[in-house]
Amino acid sequence: MDLAEISRINRARCDRWHLAGTPWLSSDWSNALAGESGELLEAIHHVLMASAEISNSVKKYRRHESGVSESYNTPDVSLILLKIRSEIADVFLYLDLVAYYFGWDLLDDCIRDKFNLVSEAQEFPERL
Repeated sequence: MDLAEISRINRARCDRWHLAGTPWLSSDWSNALAGESGELLEAIHHVLMASAEISNSVKKYRRHESGVSESYNTPDVSLILLKIRSEIADVFLYLDLVAYYFGWDLLDDCIRDKFNLVSEAQEFPERL
């Protein structure tokens, strides 16, 4: 399944979900996106921080990087990484629905245009 198919299914589910309720406005979609983005940031923060104490957090995360994560009081990084994956999905799905609200295709109208604009400005050969 590609991102365009996920987008199509996501938008169809959204239409069904909001069928009986009051239609969401742009502020509703942006608030939902901000909430999901905040959760993603929090999940990334946990990977980098792993605890409330900065110095200990860096040390504990480094244990995972260096292969000595069996040390005392080192959180299981796999659970943290699963949380990050989940939040990335939430952010993508809400980005898609914000684009849908404004009548845009997330990949074609938003991502492709911006990617190509940056490539052109930086004189990079990559284009979508």
